[in-house]
Amino acid sequence: MEYFAHVTSQTAEQVLSELKTSAEGLTAAEAQRRIRTHGPNEIAARAANWFFILQRQFASSFIYLL
Repeated sequence: MEYFAHVTSQTAEQVLSELKTSAEGLTAAEAQRRIRTHGPNEIAARAANWFFILQRQFASSFIYLL
């Protein structure tokens, strides 16, 4: 959250400089280098555990009204 406040208080030029990019974006070579260094920009999918899903169903008090 502190980083968000830090970024929003800066100018666009300062943010671009901090992220080492430009308004036009990254070159293909720089994008590939960053993918190799930091990995793809993806959120890891969590496998759904059947027991956790069942337990969540009974967490709501409305289920007991039925």
